[in-house]
Amino acid sequence: MSSPALVPAILAVTLALLPLRAAAQTDPTVSPAPSRTLRAVRLTAPLALDGRLDEAVYASVPPTGGFTQQEPNEGEPATEETDVWVFYDDTNIYVSARCWDSEPLREIANEMRRDGNLMQNDNLVVTPHLGASTEEAQVEVAIEVVDQVMAVLNGQSAPYTVNVPFVPAAVREVVSPFIDVATTMGRLAIQLSDGQLDSVMVRVGGDIAEFDTSILASAALVGILSEISDVRVNLVNAPLIAKERGINLIQERNPETLGVYANIVGIDVRTDTGKVYLAGTSVNGRVHLLRLNDFFLDMEPNAPYMLFTSQLDQPGMIGKVGTIAGSHDANISFMEVGRDSPRGNATMIVGFDDLLSDAMLADIRAIPGMTSARWVHQELGAPIQPRLRKA
Repeated sequence: MSSPALVPAILAVTLALLPLRAAAQTDPTVSPAPSRTLRAVRLTAPLALDGRLDEAVYASVPPTGGFTQQEPNEGEPATEETDVWVFYDDTNIYVSARCWDSEPLREIANEMRRDGNLMQNDNLVVTPHLGASTEEAQVEVAIEVVDQVMAVLNGQSAPYTVNVPFVPAAVREVVSPFIDVATTMGRLAIQLSDGQLDSVMVRVGGDIAEFDTSILASAALVGILSEISDVRVNLVNAPLIAKERGINLIQERNPETLGVYANIVGIDVRTDTGKVYLAGTSVNGRVHLLRLNDFFLDMEPNAPYMLFTSQLDQPGMIGKVGTIAGSHDANISFMEVGRDSPRGNATMIVGFDDLLSDAMLADIRAIPGMTSARWVHQELGAPIQPRLRKA
């Protein structure tokens, strides 16, 4: 017998899967081989389609071998060694094979054309993509589903949602922290508004304005529509529901940095009686309210019940609100104030652990100098939005 010779070959295809073994589907006496995985490696340099397999990547990436027979003895160890690599780049998947043969002179090539029709070659076997049906994949999917269910039950957001619009990884990393910001601003703005909703303007400023922020507009609509609609609203159906209700959605982006914060998401809600503008940002993953109409603030709207007031900036206002809250056994969790000028117009945001009674709200509205007072409610711990899915 002649000494073994090397017959190199390389294929470049846009979609191909090389089976590591053939499933013994027709012969019940053949025991199935253990499941194995062939991993694709991303190329950092181009491959030459010359059949030489002499690029450096073939020396640095270990090949896959140990194949079994399909014919003539299915499931038995192969009589010749075969080394296989799978690579990919932005446009192609490359399957490279180095096939050893102890009798190379007996090999006859039956397809000499480059880029020939391999599907009509009797020596080529193509199988459908069955990667998701492997035991390993099924276990991973089951674990991921359980993790997401536990996250939702614990009041967190589900990591991935199948029908959420795809967002590239670079955009997802920048935009994701501001989804909850947009939703929260929308939820608060609509509760502070009166009249028939006419339009919603979503203003994005700072570095994130360089990216596609349409997902933030959808998130703002989720916050708004969830307060005025009985329909279950999410990132997918929010724009359609808004369109059906005749709500005009306007998006505005300004890459310039606004103030000390690199990124700001503002929601301008307009009705037939006026408008309300709120703006916020994300700080260490937490929503911060920075703007309420003409007032500048910096606070976390993290109480289940919040009182928003407008009043004159005069001595005793904070104390009177606190006294009334105490007389109604309402526990204050935080208080934030802002004003446009000394003794001018001012605002107060007070967080409460308990629901405000109508009697308490009436007493606060009766304070001299108080021009308006209303409370808003938000479900804390409830999943606000699913996170953007990965590619």
